[in-house]
Amino acid sequence: MVHQLSCPHCGEPLYFADATESDEDFQEALCLCQMVFVMRQVDVIGFSAKLAHNPLGESQRHYAIAATNLSGETIQLNFSRPISEPPLLSGPKDTLLLMYSVCRDEPDTLVCVKSASNDRTLELAPMHWRSLRRGSRAGLLSGVAGAMLCLPLGSGGEPLYWLATAAVSVTVGLLGVRNDRLRLHDRARIARLDAEQHLLQQQSEVERKQSYYDRHLQQQQRLLRRLKALQFRMQEADPALYARRIKVLGRGIDTLQESTGLTQSLRNGYKQLAKMLAIEYETSRLAEQLPQDGTQHILQRLGDLEQLEDRRSHLETLVDPQLLLQEI
Repeated sequence: MVHQLSCPHCGEPLYFADATESDEDFQEALCLCQMVFVMRQVDVIGFSAKLAHNPLGESQRHYAIAATNLSGETIQLNFSRPISEPPLLSGPKDTLLLMYSVCRDEPDTLVCVKSASNDRTLELAPMHWRSLRRGSRAGLLSGVAGAMLCLPLGSGGEPLYWLATAAVSVTVGLLGVRNDRLRLHDRARIARLDAEQHLLQQQSEVERKQSYYDRHLQQQQRLLRRLKALQFRMQEADPALYARRIKVLGRGIDTLQESTGLTQSLRNGYKQLAKMLAIEYETSRLAEQLPQDGTQHILQRLGDLEQLEDRRSHLETLVDPQLLLQEI
């Protein structure tokens, strides 16, 4: 499972693996604006949010959170936010994602808190970071778009991480204020961190597709049961009278069964692909370099699934319930 946060400086998405899968207390991520952040996943054991009225200024909401990390250590968090901001909703047994800025390769300042259960997020980053978002985001998107046009993902069997050097090259020197930049001569680490972000982004998209096909499979199975039940009732009532309808329904049921089989294959295929991407990410984290031998297999598997999607989309048009019922 992949969690998504946003860079408090430029607003670009940052991706982190679930701590139960990566078994890392801190996970680092390199944003397109070249800022480095780390994420810590904790389980809440105590939570309170109290209002403190201020007659001379904006009232505050004071948070006091007790949580445990992967090692079982207790962490205490205390901070305040203006009551004009949407409140953080959490409680015992909830999972929080804590994102920190980095200074000298160590977690420095808590800049974001997100609840994994309801996606509520509190941004704690300095206000001047947020004020720079609009200008920096436009520059980043234009530069990265050009880089992606030059280096499409996996074209010609190229490794995924070649996208990293292009993305970094167009963002160097874009903004003057940084928490702790990676040194430009550390290109191997830059390439690895950017490649890991790309892997996690792919995994996040694959997981969304898996979830979509899981829901769609349930809908198709319900529709299949209803069509079969309707056909059975016609056969039971008067087969001769409903002969044409029974035939049309039978044709629709056969097509829907084929489509349902493809949907199930897509769901299982994307589930397996998500596991493969997670393996590549974890291998990169352990070896501190991205393995290249799995890239081609992933791209080939992705191409196979896209062909299945085209076939399934065609069958979907043939078993549209409204069109089917109009025909009978």
